[in-house]
Amino acid sequence: APPEPTASRLTGAWSGRTAGGSSNHDSYVDNPRFLLELPFAASPVLELAAVGLRGGGSKPEDVQLGLALSPEAPTEQPAGDARKWPLRSGDYRPGGCRLAAASLPAGRWLVVPSTFTPGTECGFELRASAGRLAALPHEAHGLQRQAVQGAWDRQSAAGSPNHGAFWKNPQLQLVLSRPAELLLRLRAPGTREGRSAAPPSLCVALFDGGEQRTEATGRGLSRARAVSEGGLYAYPAGGACLPRTPLPAGMYAVLLSTFDPYVGPWELVLYATEGTLRVASFR
Repeated sequence: APPEPTASRLTGAWSGRTAGGSSNHDSYVDNPRFLLELPFAASPVLELAAVGLRGGGSKPEDVQLGLALSPEAPTEQPAGDARKWPLRSGDYRPGGCRLAAASLPAGRWLVVPSTFTPGTECGFELRASAGRLAALPHEAHGLQRQAVQGAWDRQSAAGSPNHGAFWKNPQLQLVLSRPAELLLRLRAPGTREGRSAAPPSLCVALFDGGEQRTEATGRGLSRARAVSEGGLYAYPAGGACLPRTPLPAGMYAVLLSTFDPYVGPWELVLYATEGTLRVASFR
């Protein structure tokens, strides 16, 4: 006989920066995150319900809620499973929602509850009919955040290496005063929210040395120390991510590109060990 499922229940809240809204918004990655551990194959049902916040917040019955479930590691999708990840609870629903995940193999699964609109503050209760739920820290837990804005213009909208002028894309110099961890997210503000056109596919590449990439040194990604999304151009919820990486003290260059030339604003969000990172523009 198969093992008996074990139900799990946790409470949490969307508050301040963690009220990230739906995946139409770059702030989606700031929502609370949970790990669902399945010690055996199961078909868990996840249920999310809004509850009131002490001292205020939105009315629970009015808050539009959604759930998403995916493998904890994006590169470790179940073999032979043709489903499109993440699985979702469907349209956002007021007060509560439900996600039935059929035939999940044993393993570790990422669960993200969210409200439809960013900035909606409310408490919630999350239940799983099988497995064990545990709260996860933010992807940049313990790191200091800063953000730099700019734009791809007619001179710097050079696209990917396929277009032959990769080094003309915007570049920044990073200086780490001591060994540190670094996480980067590249975004194109305003391109995910309520637009019919697909947002541009993005890539952020990190190079050793503080020198600006030139035609001789910046024709492609082969010399990069690290590249977002495993080297693929993409725009997942939250932006193209160069995941948390330990780095020695020193100088680095980052190059920001779109797959096809694109004229419009960009934002680079940088997380680093506190007090270690200085960001400068190349003159």
